[in-house]
Amino acid sequence: VYFPFSKDDRRKQNRSVVVSPHGGSSDGPHPSLPFHAGQYGRDCEEKILGIIMSATYSLSHYQAVSDVESDHFWFRARTAMIILLVNTFGPKNGRRTFLEVGCGTGIVLVAMRKLGFRVTGLDVNQAALRYARVSCPSAQLVRQSLYSFSRSRRFQVVVAFDVLEHQAQDVLFLKRCYDLLEEGGTLFLTVPAGMWLWSNLDDLSGHKRRYEMVDLR
Repeated sequence: VYFPFSKDDRRKQNRSVVVSPHGGSSDGPHPSLPFHAGQYGRDCEEKILGIIMSATYSLSHYQAVSDVESDHFWFRARTAMIILLVNTFGPKNGRRTFLEVGCGTGIVLVAMRKLGFRVTGLDVNQAALRYARVSCPSAQLVRQSLYSFSRSRRFQVVVAFDVLEHQAQDVLFLKRCYDLLEEGGTLFLTVPAGMWLWSNLDDLSGHKRRYEMVDLR
């Protein structure tokens, strides 16, 4: 299911599109780390976060995903759904700039590049970005935390697919995503639906929560 809605900040009038399948500020506390970004310095934060994420997502994990994502029915259906939503709610003209937070192996970047977007992929895991570089050579890829990432020009589209549920402070995460949107830009999300569907797979996946529609409004 999906829906667009306007941000409370009427100066920007940004919209969000949230897809829920069954299956801050940069100097604030990082939701995945037990310290303030300014406590030890941003370089330290990035290095520690990269180590944590690299340990959580091994090279074998990315290799397995890369081997199947172009042909597996689940990935193909998911990508088709994302393309449909971006075509429907995304920008029709302008610079058509696109940022994916947690870009992984780059399969979404490839699809968005084919739609004509200038794509940027953000991820803290170096292994993921190696695969993304092969998948989408024309993408701008950045190994950095969302909380310290900044650009002089904002993006028409910001997406976070299957990322929000991993955040200890999901509201702070969303605020940071909004900060990176141009006026009138659109945020797209996918999240797991319904806490009543919680299972061992959520524990193994490192999920903090599943969502109801009311949680995201």
